[in-house]
Amino acid sequence: MKENANPSEWYFSSDEYSPNLTVENWIALLKNPEIFNENSRFVMKCIVENGGQATCQELAEHFGKTETFYQNVVKRLAKRIQLKTGCTLTYANNDGKYWYDSILFLKKRDEISGTWIWKMRDELKEAWEIFQPSQTPIIPSYTESDFLNEVYLSPQQYHTLTSLWKRKKNIILQGSTGVGKTFSAKRLAYAMMGKKDDSQIEFVQFHQSYSYEEFIMGYRPDRKGKLTLKEGIFYQFCKKAEQHPEKDYFFIIDEINRGNLSKIFGELLMLLEHDKRGNHGYSVRLAYQEEQFSIPENLYLIGMMNTADHSLSMMDYALRRRFSFYEMKPAFDSQGFQRKCSQWNSPEFHALIQEIQKLNQAIQKDPALGKGFCIGHSYFCHLEKESNLIEQLYSIIEYDIFPLLQEYWFDEEEKAERWNNQLLHTIGIKNSD
Repeated sequence: MKENANPSEWYFSSDEYSPNLTVENWIALLKNPEIFNENSRFVMKCIVENGGQATCQELAEHFGKTETFYQNVVKRLAKRIQLKTGCTLTYANNDGKYWYDSILFLKKRDEISGTWIWKMRDELKEAWEIFQPSQTPIIPSYTESDFLNEVYLSPQQYHTLTSLWKRKKNIILQGSTGVGKTFSAKRLAYAMMGKKDDSQIEFVQFHQSYSYEEFIMGYRPDRKGKLTLKEGIFYQFCKKAEQHPEKDYFFIIDEINRGNLSKIFGELLMLLEHDKRGNHGYSVRLAYQEEQFSIPENLYLIGMMNTADHSLSMMDYALRRRFSFYEMKPAFDSQGFQRKCSQWNSPEFHALIQEIQKLNQAIQKDPALGKGFCIGHSYFCHLEKESNLIEQLYSIIEYDIFPLLQEYWFDEEEKAERWNNQLLHTIGIKNSD
């Protein structure tokens, strides 16, 4: 979609139609809550935040709700405007139906999706900027249905996962590379909240040198090189959650098994347990200051662990028993992934997916590997419609999957190359090497 499309490329009927509403007219309408109600302002704000133009599909993907919601809100708004102002309408076709949304937008077909692109009329956009309604950021809703549309789990798997998390308050998503652990973690938090509010989420990635001082509290050099006592990211987030007990807060830890967990959590290890949260008589004195500290009840932890990482040792049992573990698996056979793939009317694409599944079967049967090393579906979830599909698939095979196979079968180079050639063959490419 073009950011600055030539105005002549935008149309709404066979005639040059305009509702003839001035900037002043629009400001008066915006100030009238009977015309621009809460839903109407929400939709307008979404379109503005999307650059002033969008399809209903884009709005649904970026801000939640459904495409039908945006269509209905705009149609009802346009009808109220027409009744209030008496502005003329334009016909959609010869059957007597009107383009009501043309009162607010210029329109054009999106060549890729086939849906209509709305572009705010200049007068309305200028009026919106002058009117400046509430500056409160839009916090779109996020439901179980939204989660299931984005994360390829069944409703039963979703309920199992959320039940575990609510009971234990700490959960780890484990699985091989590309199964969508990080993607799923944030959306799981959204679903638990019922909204896409990033202010209630914190994210950190562990590594081998990550320390208690960074996580909880410790002396660290300031800009002048002087050691000062600084609060760590987890300590600060706990205090934030403590101030708003009516809300749930979610702390996400990527690569959780890459850090020395006992060292990072220190004396807080005991407080992670769900029945020792909040003010139940369980608190510890922090190492660096005279403060009794506890983890609030409304704070949930979720970690991600790559089961294919040879370099990592297992989590110690003291910490392991404080978490529930949920295995994320490749979802090539799921309804969600199949629905996602249906947009690609390409025999090569579907042949490649079938070959990837055969590859995963071989990986699972390999005694040196197993199911924790399977190729995940997320490699194929971000293909761009406007780019050449075969070129994208070639890039994924050659530069993402093949290096992984070379690592898996570092002592069986011919095996890795054979599978690479088989994958390339499905998309009609013969490896010149």
